[in-house]
Amino acid sequence: MSSAAPSSVPRPSEIRAPISPSSGPRPAQAAVALSVSAQTLGSGQLPVPPVPAVLTSTAIRKRKRGEESDESDTEVPNGASRSVGAVLAVRKPKGKGKSTRSKRDDPSRVVQLTRETWVRRLIPVEGIPRCWDIPEDGDAVAFLWDLSGAEYDSRFNRPSDSMLSVFKDASLDAWTGGSAGSTKKSTKVPALDDLPCSKATHFCNGSWICDQLDPALLPDDFARYIADDAQQDEFYEALCDVNERQTQTPAPRNDGKHGFIGCTGFVVGQRGHRFVPIPKEVDETLLVELYNHDGVFQSINFGIEHSYCARILRPVSGAKGTHNCPYTTIAEDGRVTQGKMMERQCSARMEMWFPVDRAVRKAILIFENPHSHPQFPPTKVTAEGKDAINRAIAAQGSTIGLTVGKLDRAPTTAAILAAAPDPAFLDRRKKRKLIVDAKKLENPMGTDLTGVLHWQQKMQKECPREDWYVWSVSSEVDEEVVITMLPGLAAFIHDAKFTVHDFTYRRLHGVWKEWEVVMWYERLNIRICVCRIYAKHETERVFEKLWSGTFATFGRVTGREVKIKCVDGEGLLGIAMDGNKPQANALGKYLVGRNKPHLSGVFENDPQRMLAYVLRTCEFHLHRKFVDLAKTVPDPEMSTIWLAPTLKTHAAIDQFVEKCKRSEHACVRDWISDKDSIGWFWPSINEHLTKMPRDDSLLVPHHTNLNESSHPFTNQHTGTNLPLLEAIQLAYQVDLAQLKKINDARTARLVPNHRNTQAHRDHNNLKRREAHHQQAQDRAAARSELENIEEHMQELKERKKELKGSSGVTQLKRRGQKNRFERGLPTEAELAGDDGAEIAPELELHPTPRLTLDADLEPPSFPLTPYSEELYGFGPDIFAMY
Repeated sequence: MSSAAPSSVPRPSEIRAPISPSSGPRPAQAAVALSVSAQTLGSGQLPVPPVPAVLTSTAIRKRKRGEESDESDTEVPNGASRSVGAVLAVRKPKGKGKSTRSKRDDPSRVVQLTRETWVRRLIPVEGIPRCWDIPEDGDAVAFLWDLSGAEYDSRFNRPSDSMLSVFKDASLDAWTGGSAGSTKKSTKVPALDDLPCSKATHFCNGSWICDQLDPALLPDDFARYIADDAQQDEFYEALCDVNERQTQTPAPRNDGKHGFIGCTGFVVGQRGHRFVPIPKEVDETLLVELYNHDGVFQSINFGIEHSYCARILRPVSGAKGTHNCPYTTIAEDGRVTQGKMMERQCSARMEMWFPVDRAVRKAILIFENPHSHPQFPPTKVTAEGKDAINRAIAAQGSTIGLTVGKLDRAPTTAAILAAAPDPAFLDRRKKRKLIVDAKKLENPMGTDLTGVLHWQQKMQKECPREDWYVWSVSSEVDEEVVITMLPGLAAFIHDAKFTVHDFTYRRLHGVWKEWEVVMWYERLNIRICVCRIYAKHETERVFEKLWSGTFATFGRVTGREVKIKCVDGEGLLGIAMDGNKPQANALGKYLVGRNKPHLSGVFENDPQRMLAYVLRTCEFHLHRKFVDLAKTVPDPEMSTIWLAPTLKTHAAIDQFVEKCKRSEHACVRDWISDKDSIGWFWPSINEHLTKMPRDDSLLVPHHTNLNESSHPFTNQHTGTNLPLLEAIQLAYQVDLAQLKKINDARTARLVPNHRNTQAHRDHNNLKRREAHHQQAQDRAAARSELENIEEHMQELKERKKELKGSSGVTQLKRRGQKNRFERGLPTEAELAGDDGAEIAPELELHPTPRLTLDADLEPPSFPLTPYSEELYGFGPDIFAMY
């Protein structure tokens, strides 16, 4: 039994003592239940003392005839002795081959489970085991499982909860393939007070193993009768060894190094051929060896050893995906192999009888045939663990924006989980699944567009109008749009001098995007996001719905139409965007359709020309494009392109366009061809060409920094990669907090940030520009100095080469190395005395030792003629000359 089972439950391995029947004859009505003490088991013999039977055959026959039995029919009580007895289940076969052995003749039949099933003993079991022991062949055991205690009430909250559902929910083995127990076709079970019971038969679903699994670890004849923790440790250590070997071996793995493996037709700059990058930790030498020998290590110098896998999974995990094993093994012939997960059948069988009346929480179980797999690790979440996580989730108040990280960091979670620890939660996915399930309960219609519509209807029914948030949901195919705004914040749009519009992509999961409408509220010097719109696509048709829907919703929510100066003669002075063409074109169409020339004084029917009165393109987005061009375009040409926003006349622009069209760089030609076809481009980036009044132009920013800073602020408070409904609900909380901040500031009569006035902003902007300018100057100076050093080094290299050629010197003396003339001279340290005074070098004479040569090397003897002046022609005075 597992650790969850009571320690006093006997194991089948303890009941394999031989049966020693009594020598005397047994009465027909005598009880033959066995009760064996520990001392008897220790002696190796098994006497059969007469004890009261649980149910006798005579009592059963009398009950069928309607007679009163002289023996009371009893059931094994809850607190019955858990002594161990030899157990034998006898099943009466049907049809042909029926046993000729009568029940009366078989003294081992003691406890009747059903009309055809008898056992010698019931073993009471309390608690909820995670692994059940299986009797060895011929030792069938029946277990009487009792969960009547109040501590198990939480396991039977639903009408569908039964003893079978509790068994399957807790068991680490995968039981399937049978019935859930019919309530119409019930069976009376004498061992359960003759209550009508459902019978369920299930089979173990086996396991999934890697086809490269070590055969010594799991042989074909593997049989598991009991839950052996030591055996589980062996499999766990083997899997850890595989993990260690996979990370330490130099053998190639699935993900292949710098460089790449690619098609033979691969050409740099072309994407028509496939390639796979090779991570740095993979040895290319081994990779080449595999490619040259069809995936086999043939060289003995690599030190590659034969390896096996140790991956074994529960069926619910192993049957998913492509069935590829993540571990790589090496066969005996040196071939590198990626294993495949394969199903391993298991013949274990379970029968359960449990009352049709769910109020009776008892069951009888019989197991047959051993498992063909080891005990699985506790990766299955227990009911107590689920309950603890659900309580931790409920303590958060809402599942909106709830993640595993937020749940773990919550101060209430640690205390709740400490009371019911579950090792399965070491896998974060188990918690994530329970969080997702809780979110589904909170949002039964899902978290996509249908869920948003359901939440909108619920809010309109339960909340006052000033708290509504979702105002429009469009579900047209490829034109899905959701418009949200808080009425309290939307009212500030009428105080805005300009608005900034931009998409953000990180906050939502999948294809959904968020379009933020941001303004600057001058009275409090704060940024306000007055509207958030969600869409899937960025087509011109979608933007037309965005513009018309946004301004229409503002009028519906606030009760007043948003005025725009270029069409109404008053209101918004300008609109800043990032230069998106479909977005700007859709705005032009909207403005033309709404224009009131008698009020605005603008008589334009062309959307492109209408934008010259209101649109401002972000200069930073334009600079990013110039930076990309500078990667391939030389500086002289780029210096001209950088001046495009400062050109003052149409003639200068025409000259600039022609020059760019004649550029030898395709990227410049493509860029100018795209921008020259847009009528609103030059007025939106060049203040000399805009048709905004001069004063209005100075008040509309040349950037979208308000929007760009709003994106990370929202992401920080809501998170990223959120489903649509969750993103909207979290944004609702952010907007509520923003509105409360504004109302609190008004109530307290203070400005939230008194250091954010126009003077402060101008000062900070100037400081930032000075810092950027200084950094640019420092980089330019460093670049110039490096270029000078490179030029000087090149000149020195050429001079060095010239000197070598003219002087014939090919090898230079190394630093610190003495030439052959300097080696015999004393060093400065040797010339200095103890007091530091220099000591003049002196020559010392030493006698040369007598040289004795071998006899063979002695010079031949010949007479030496003494020196004489007559013989040599000069006297000894000649030496005085030297």
